[in-house]
Amino acid sequence: MKSEISSATGTVIALRIGSDDYHWMKYVKSANYWLHKPGRTAVLKSNKAPYDYNVWYSEYYYYGWGMGTSTYTSSIIYIMYK
Repeated sequence: MKSEISSATGTVIALRIGSDDYHWMKYVKSANYWLHKPGRTAVLKSNKAPYDYNVWYSEYYYYGWGMGTSTYTSSIIYIMYK
């Protein structure tokens, strides 16, 4: 999957589902990093690729860093489109 993502010509989204919520990350190919936006908070740049995390945690930035209570442990679903 890593090579397919790096060679994708369109947008790549990674999606995981938690017990009470879902979360997605968007790949920025031109800069080779992933962004995610938790709820109503600021857009965050991820330190790693989605597949490097066994569990995604609900972190956020809203007048300071914080951690929510949701975790996302499903298989990662990748959506690629132009």
